[in-house]
Amino acid sequence: MSSYLVTGASRGLGFEFLRQLSADANNIVIGVVRNAEATKQKVDAELQRKNIHVLQADLDDFDAIKTAVNAASEITGGSIDYVIANAAFISTWSSYDGISVLVDKRGETPKRLEEDLVDSFRTNVVGNVHLFNLALPHILRGHAKKVVTVSSGMADLDFISKSGIEVGAPYSISKAALNTAVAKFSAEHSPQGVLFFSISPGVIDTGLYDNATEEEKQKGMAMLGKMAKYAPHFTGPSTQSLRLFNYRLYEPSAPLTGENLAMATFASENGDLNKQASTSTELAQWTTARDGPSGIPSRCASLSPRRSSPPRQRLRDKDVCEARQDSQTRRSVLFLWIWEILSLVLATCLLVVTITVILGQNDHPLGDWPLDRIMTLNSLVNLLSTIFRGILVSIATELIAQAKWTWFWCDKSSQRRMGNLQHFDDGTRGVWGALKLMRIVTWRSPSILVAVVVLVSSFAIGPFVQQSIGHVDKNETLGLGTGIIPVTRHVDGMNISIPLGDSGGMTLKSDIKGAIQTLALSRNGIDSIILPTCPTGNCTFIGLGSNTSVKAGFDVTHASAGICSICTDIGEMIDHQGLIDNLQTINHSLANGISIINSDREGGMRVISGDLSWTNGTIPPETLERASVSFANVTVLASTVLEGNINKNKPKHAIAVTCSLYPCIRTYSAIISRGVLSETPVTETPMGYDFRNEKSPGARKAWDLSAVQLPCLIKGKVYTEGNLSQGPDLSTIRHASAGRTLGIDSEFKAPEECIYRVENDFKLLMSQYFSEEFFNGTCSWDSKQPNSINCGGAIWLSRLWANGESTSSSLEQLFTDFATALTNQLRFGMGRKNGTTSVVNGESLQLVTYIAVKPYWLIFPAILLILEIMALSWMISLTVVYRDELAVWKGSILPLLFYRDLFWGNTDSDGASKRLLTTEEMEEQADQIRSNFSRNIWNN
Repeated sequence: MSSYLVTGASRGLGFEFLRQLSADANNIVIGVVRNAEATKQKVDAELQRKNIHVLQADLDDFDAIKTAVNAASEITGGSIDYVIANAAFISTWSSYDGISVLVDKRGETPKRLEEDLVDSFRTNVVGNVHLFNLALPHILRGHAKKVVTVSSGMADLDFISKSGIEVGAPYSISKAALNTAVAKFSAEHSPQGVLFFSISPGVIDTGLYDNATEEEKQKGMAMLGKMAKYAPHFTGPSTQSLRLFNYRLYEPSAPLTGENLAMATFASENGDLNKQASTSTELAQWTTARDGPSGIPSRCASLSPRRSSPPRQRLRDKDVCEARQDSQTRRSVLFLWIWEILSLVLATCLLVVTITVILGQNDHPLGDWPLDRIMTLNSLVNLLSTIFRGILVSIATELIAQAKWTWFWCDKSSQRRMGNLQHFDDGTRGVWGALKLMRIVTWRSPSILVAVVVLVSSFAIGPFVQQSIGHVDKNETLGLGTGIIPVTRHVDGMNISIPLGDSGGMTLKSDIKGAIQTLALSRNGIDSIILPTCPTGNCTFIGLGSNTSVKAGFDVTHASAGICSICTDIGEMIDHQGLIDNLQTINHSLANGISIINSDREGGMRVISGDLSWTNGTIPPETLERASVSFANVTVLASTVLEGNINKNKPKHAIAVTCSLYPCIRTYSAIISRGVLSETPVTETPMGYDFRNEKSPGARKAWDLSAVQLPCLIKGKVYTEGNLSQGPDLSTIRHASAGRTLGIDSEFKAPEECIYRVENDFKLLMSQYFSEEFFNGTCSWDSKQPNSINCGGAIWLSRLWANGESTSSSLEQLFTDFATALTNQLRFGMGRKNGTTSVVNGESLQLVTYIAVKPYWLIFPAILLILEIMALSWMISLTVVYRDELAVWKGSILPLLFYRDLFWGNTDSDGASKRLLTTEEMEEQADQIRSNFSRNIWNN
């Protein structure tokens, strides 16, 4: 059972398609027309077949086409086997006149011609393009996959040019454009097995011109007269064309070619379709079928375009152009070329082997060549190409040697220069001789020229073959785990504390305090640089959200528990009061009780850590939420100059900021290139207090902190908020609300591998050290110490002073850098149980040299081989066809001695008609003859 979608099915050819295709009751035939009701009545009246369905659509209406195609798909069950695009717009207004006449036809403006062109293009091209695109998904589900477009011979450029038919220009132009669209669809979808092609049914009487005027009928008859002159032999529909159409339409294996499909034709058995005209393509098909392939060219046709010479200078034979069909002689002639034939077969095999070896190593590592211990790939290819070239050269020299005899035998003038014998001989002995011979034979014997070109060009075979083997460096992975970047997931504080006397308390180790102070003084020093492990110097890491290797960009590759900072400028909260005894001296204070004094000769800085409840809404809620879980909430009040040098510019100003250092998850996008780690921070996720026991949460100061990293990658599977509870090793997270003491803000389950934690012990130790020692100090400055500030024992606080040029932005950057340096220390192991490690694994990339084949360089030796085959085939054909007149003497010089009279024309007809001796026969006789080159000088 097949399904057909036919447009323009209301009459003429389209209705005939309905009639014939529906004759098989198993077919589903769907006609698309502009007036569905009228067509249904016609179908019921004339055909009365239940397998015909009529749908309404106009090719000018995209929505209507889409509706019709969808309706057809529902009828057929989702697939369409054949689409026959028959509908078209033909304007009677432009059918009888040439395009230049239409510009001012009956006084109408060129606008009318423009409308006719646009209407033709809209229906015949745009409408069908929409039809094809909408039907294509259903065609792909069909078994036949055929799209047939009913075109016209009026769109055939050759037919138009030779017939001189100038009328119907808008219709012809649109049909030509449609043919191009069909070719484009075929080029695009032929790999999917869909066959798009156009057919030309010829002239069909559809009744469109029944109301033509007498003048229009005369013009129509003139057009038919031109068709008759174009194809005077045409007598009726071509059955061969019908077979071609049926083959294209019904054979599933029909090849998807272009030119032979562009104007295929067919005939109909229906009486209404009997008015047809031939196109140029039909004529070409009929001529090919009638005449068949052309015969062998006449004798010596390729050697010279000139006429035959007088009999005196030719091999005279009464029946010289009548080849005797003696099979034994034919076999003996072929045998004389057996070594050249076998050599050419060997050369072909060598080229195939060479190309196979080269292409077989394409995209393989250079070190993977299996014969590397015996012979390198380049050496083997060079050896094969050298043998290949030697064979081509040997065959070319034999062809040139044989050509010198045909050169004189097929003399087209009265004489040949005897010196040409030497030129031919030189041409077989080297490149220079071949180049000199090329000057003689270029315009006289193309077949000899081919052999000369092969001989001269053969020197380039080796370089061309070698050039086809290129090399390219590629990164090859050594496997996951060879690249390592340190991170930390669980900070418990086990390795940073020591007992504090007998009180049972704990305090930070001295070396940890010293390390923190060092980081404050040198935030970007060597102690805070992440040192990855990458054996090759080039490593990539897996994206947590994509599960693929990240080569560049900002895809998150890893995450780590760390410390983040957030700062707020609270300069508006500073209270400025001038002192009574000196109005140039100003006291700057904040609501938390800290203050500094600024004057022309003195200034200072105050740093303290504590809660931020005194800010009274100045700090944003987001900042306060992070401050509630922070290690330290630091307030800095400092003297500064807005511009210039503090020693020269007056008056002084004051700035104030609050910065919170809080636990968080920091994510990064990393890649290691040439030994350098490029680690780009991507996001920061603050941690929150986590209830470990839902029934007895305890005091907030005893809670641990945690956060969940999303997305999270576990054993190749990406977990997000949607599938987090489906992961392995689930733990319950109960985050407390920042504004309540015991309230649970959120509760959910997550894989333990996705949870990053900072335990309360670590937080308390760090908070105690920051608030009591590290971020607690007073610094003073006066003009006697212009480039430094006195901070007592807290010398690290001097970095906040920045020579009196601090700004709120610079302070914020200092705290950001300090938080990053602390995070890196956590990744190195600070705060983690001794002996434990936490890393992110990546892939090391090793630079490997691969073979990159450039196959276009192999075209040259293949062309030379083809030329050699053509030249040898032509020479063999000459010696076979004219075997009674032309001997195969090749490079032998004996014919000059045995047949010297024939060269000078000094022999009778009987002698000329005798069979010529073969090289072997002449050699046998020459072995029995003794001679010397005598000038009679010894007798004197």
